[in-house]
Amino acid sequence: MAGPNLDDLRSRTADLRGIADVRLVALEDGPGRGKRLLLCRNGCGLELEISVDKGFDVSALRWRGLNLGWNSPVGGGVPAINLEAEDGLGLLRSFDGFMVTCGLDHYGAPGVGAASHFNYPLRSHIHRPLHGRISSVPATLRGYGIDLAGKEPRIWCEAELRQATLFAEVLELRRRIEMPLFEPLIRIKDSVTNIGWQATRHATLYHFNLGFPLVDGQSVLTGSFGKDVVSEFAAAPPVAKRDAVETFELNRSRANSAGWAHAGLFNPRLDRGVRLEIAYSAATLPELGLWRAYQSGVYAVGLEPCSGIATDEGYQGPGTPHYLEPGEIRRYEFEICVGEENLLGQT
Repeated sequence: MAGPNLDDLRSRTADLRGIADVRLVALEDGPGRGKRLLLCRNGCGLELEISVDKGFDVSALRWRGLNLGWNSPVGGGVPAINLEAEDGLGLLRSFDGFMVTCGLDHYGAPGVGAASHFNYPLRSHIHRPLHGRISSVPATLRGYGIDLAGKEPRIWCEAELRQATLFAEVLELRRRIEMPLFEPLIRIKDSVTNIGWQATRHATLYHFNLGFPLVDGQSVLTGSFGKDVVSEFAAAPPVAKRDAVETFELNRSRANSAGWAHAGLFNPRLDRGVRLEIAYSAATLPELGLWRAYQSGVYAVGLEPCSGIATDEGYQGPGTPHYLEPGEIRRYEFEICVGEENLLGQT
């Protein structure tokens, strides 16, 4: 989508702050005091908040002042705490926000896995907390700004995160987040590299969490779930109840001819109708999870593209999809679109 002429804009807003902005701030109060945030907004009314010190994840997403993401009972800005606490459920004490990255060697329920392939006599097994460790890692910020030099003016932010321990996994996540100045669109590009010297288990899940008012009784599920899942969602729409029990189900990511899968939610009663859609490569994220947590005070829908999890016995040498050999890289890419129309071309 072509935007306004930049020279014309500069004549009326010298540094474009009237149109778009990205700035690094720090919280000054509460349990997250001192934690860094990148605040981004573009000329279409799209705003996102990146939590630099919690996995470089997107902690909030708004469009035209409307909240699209999810806020948990723990409150925004809560720092990551001991993930091993409470039998591996420590993440629940800080879990919050629109996008939470799970991995890089595990996601799902807490567990214990074999560690003999790390060749360290004192480590026979390795503990894996709920949804892994990467979302608790502070990022090394590599840069941010507004790029006006290319054909598509954009806001950009880049960071590196390392999940590592002695005599076990040494994994690096590099992330770039972009927002075109004149489109309600976010692009996320990730690469995960085994920078260690031993083969390392790799699994990742992207926990995209949607909340009220996008999530409500009239919300419609869209994307690669299949007609049966979409119909079942419509038959039992989101309703907040004190005794509601969360559910989670996995589906295959159904790709289009270009190899992309889609997942989204549409609320026809917000304004003129508000839709959020996520597009991603089904080749690297072959499964799509649907999380429904309608308990009062929680009230969330999670769209969760994921890599699939292998058992420890599944490792059979180089080329195994669920392990990374030394120096091996796995890449993931997303487009997140917001609007009144089905801009990603998938219903």
